[in-house]
Amino acid sequence: MSKTHFEECFERICAGVAQATEGAKKPRTQEDMAELLGIRQSSISDAKRRDSIPPEWLVTLQLQYDLNPRWVLTGHSDMFTVPSVERGKVVMREEIKRIEDGAKVKAELDLRDKILGRLARGCGITLDLLSEGARVEVRVQPEWRKEEQV
Repeated sequence: MSKTHFEECFERICAGVAQATEGAKKPRTQEDMAELLGIRQSSISDAKRRDSIPPEWLVTLQLQYDLNPRWVLTGHSDMFTVPSVERGKVVMREEIKRIEDGAKVKAELDLRDKILGRLARGCGITLDLLSEGARVEVRVQPEWRKEEQV
């Protein structure tokens, strides 16, 4: 029995995503595909029943994985809309930006801690900063309270 248009497209999407992510993601089931596209599994079943690929899926696949909509639908043309060398450059630029952004956040947190420490010392306050991601716990104990406890 020959495959339906939907089944052929589904297989191409699975192969294309696997290649785009270098094997990190390879949808195998309707549930996997729904998660990949950010839709309900019932939407996959509906598309299969209609034997068609909704245009929204093509847009998502092109934006997230650079899959060529013509290739997804027909199997003809290039798999990706941008050559692999260019895709690699884009991925590297995104990774560099992510690293730079992380370094900026760390520098801002370090500066904040330094300023708060200086302010606290100037006011005679003991200040402990415990940074855990976005959560900061500050415990303040004025110096005069320490003397009373002695």
